[in-house]
Amino acid sequence: MALTLWHAGGLRPALSGARELLAQAQPDVVQIHAGPTMLAQDARYVATAVRLIVPRARIWIGVGCDGWLRGYHAGEHGRPRAIEKILSAADLASSMDAEAVVWNAESFWKTHPDDSAEIAAEIVRVCAIRYPGLAQGHTAYDHPTYHSTYPWRAWLGPDSPVSFALPQVYAAPGGGDHVQAHRGALAKREAASLRSWQVAVRKGWIRPDVTPDTADDLDWYPYVQAHSVPAVDTVRLAMAHPVVAFWAAPSRIDAEGRLAVLTTCALRRLGHHGVDGIKEFQRAHSLKDDGVAGPLTRAALGVS
Repeated sequence: MALTLWHAGGLRPALSGARELLAQAQPDVVQIHAGPTMLAQDARYVATAVRLIVPRARIWIGVGCDGWLRGYHAGEHGRPRAIEKILSAADLASSMDAEAVVWNAESFWKTHPDDSAEIAAEIVRVCAIRYPGLAQGHTAYDHPTYHSTYPWRAWLGPDSPVSFALPQVYAAPGGGDHVQAHRGALAKREAASLRSWQVAVRKGWIRPDVTPDTADDLDWYPYVQAHSVPAVDTVRLAMAHPVVAFWAAPSRIDAEGRLAVLTTCALRRLGHHGVDGIKEFQRAHSLKDDGVAGPLTRAALGVS
């Protein structure tokens, strides 16, 4: 389970606001997310602190790629400068022994498709050459077919060295943070996302999942919201996948999201994985094995 740290005010406020949750949850992975400039300023400090709070956690560096591409399209700097600035996140990740760099590319990568595809392909290619031991991930839209001008093939196609995708399976409705998704909305969103993903695979935009540990493997892991979604739905989806990422502490998390993070981490820490992991725990504690991590199940886990 990967918990992303993000705060609009910077990485140090993100760490400050997430310390208690990190200590309680003890996630498998902590993703430190920001733009390249902010990462250069504070990611090393934050990673050092995270490793003290969560000693066994692996570190991912999540890099927002839109700003420097926007600047390039606006004529503020040249293409080589934009590429090298985005790649600086990989330089940093490698130097601090992070497990992976996760490229977060969204709206501006759709506006100039041919140019953006060339830039994306160069970023992942150069990163693989410079840092062959650094895994590359990618996160963007969960419905590729809704975003046909996005450079899917460059990021995730047959020639890309990116090894895992984190599609943003976001089920929260619009209307503000206090509007909650209805029960079942997340599962429907995931199913629709997977259908769109399968179409993109058939079109050749994205290479398919194949046998793990082969050179062209691409793993599909959901990136879910830690807010505005019922905790029981988030936990059920999270337990169904070997890896799931949560967006984001401390700025984009509510009470339901906190319960989902703590419950998922507690179950996995106790050795319960997969779609039947919740039921296994419930049976072991003489609870109704309905696969719903409700109040009684959370109480047995010590989550409140």
